[in-house]
Parts: sequence; C-alpha cells; structure tokens
Amino acid sequence: RCGEYANLCGFMLHCCGYDVRYISDFTDHVWVEVWSNRMSKWIHVDGCEGATGANSMYEHGWGKKLNYILAFLPEHVADVTKRYTRKFDTAEFQVRRREYSASETMSDMIIAQV
Repeated sequence: RCGEYANLCGFMLHCCGYDVRYISDFTDHVWVEVWSNRMSKWIHVDGCEGATGANSMYEHGWGKKLNYILAFLPEHVADVTKRYTRKFDTAEFQVRRREYSASETMSDMIIAQV
C-alpha cells in the first residue's frame, strides 16, 4: 500500500512542478521527498501516513530498526539514512548496516554504480 501512495503523491507533486525523489527504506517502507526552493532542502512527504517533515517518525514513532534509506532520482541515487536516524553512529546501528555491506566505503561504491 505505501508504494502506491508514494507513487501517487510523487506524481501529483511532480505535476504541480515540484522536484520529487522516491525514498526506499530497506526495512520495507517507501515515501517521497520534495525539494523546497524556499528552504533549500528536501522535505519528507509520506502520502500513506499523511505526514510531512516527520523524519524521525519511522525510528522513534514506529520503532523501526533502520539500516539503509536511499533516495532515487533518474540521474542519481543517494544514501539519505542520516536524515532519518539519530542513531547512525551507534554500534548497534552500524552492525545492522554491515549486514548489507562490509563498510561505508563499499556502500558508497555500490550506490555510485546504481
């Protein structure tokens, strides 16, 4: 269900002239971010939950054990995990990331190839 909401929300924002990128959380959720010219930053928009700017919602509100969150645009992919967690530098968080990649350098190399 969240995928359909993310697709529809992103499409509608794009039709209104906004730059939109698709966000995928490796723990099974998706949403979009919209570029704010006024604030010069990407803003979290979760159409499924009706939430905007609630970056800590998944980790603190839902109790998700995050590991990787990637942003997708046609021309690039970016690791935006740090935008959605306050636990990035903890040992527990890094153990979860190492389940997918041996190091941050390796992660960056893989993401650069996408």
